Amino acid sequence: MIIMQVEDLERRINEIGSYIVDGKLNETAFYESNTILNIDYWNQYKHYFIKEIDAFSFSVFDSFYNCALEITEQQQLMKNFQKNSLFLTQQTIMNMEMSFIMQALTLSEKNPIGQDQLMELFKMIIPPNIDESKKNTGILENLLKRMIGSNPNIDMNIFWNTYNKNKDIIHTIINQNALSQYIPVQIRITLESALRKKLLLILLVVTDIEKSNK
Repeated sequence: MIIMQVEDLERRINEIGSYIVDGKLNETAFYESNTILNIDYWNQYKHYFIKEIDAFSFSVFDSFYNCALEITEQQQLMKNFQKNSLFLTQQTIMNMEMSFIMQALTLSEKNPIGQDQLMELFKMIIPPNIDESKKNTGILENLLKRMIGSNPNIDMNIFWNTYNKNKDIIHTIINQNALSQYIPVQIRITLESALRKKLLLILLVVTDIEKSNK
């Protein structure tokens, strides 16, 4: 299982290395990539090999798996940043859409008359010499709120035409990367460091094999 996993890790680590081009991470490739190390067989079973292999070989396996774990950690960190970014982008879109919905509702009202205007109108109708205790303006105000709420008098054609135009603007803005995705530079630096360690291990193994053959 360890040998099979080492071969698989070698392939996956090389693939991760291809996601870094000219000092930049390919964010799409990272998001679609699978976690390179889910089960660490070496740390589960390495105690069986302490007396079976030499110290150099044991150290190589240990270091290789440490590199794989380090890359896995950065891979998960990168994915978490990307998922959080997608969530926040969706939240931003919803907030913008709610704002445009309210604007569209206001613009689509037929002959809109506000509550304050209606109150002023009713005050003009009420006789000026009536006793204050009998005016019941509070009851009147609540009644107006219910009337306005239950009879919005909205032209839905105007609403949808106005809202859909604004919605298209939102999608255009978002799709043209108006919102910056923040990926810490340290992730790339740590990944590159782990990849260099892996290459160094290969060189050490090759050198050791050549010495043994001599």
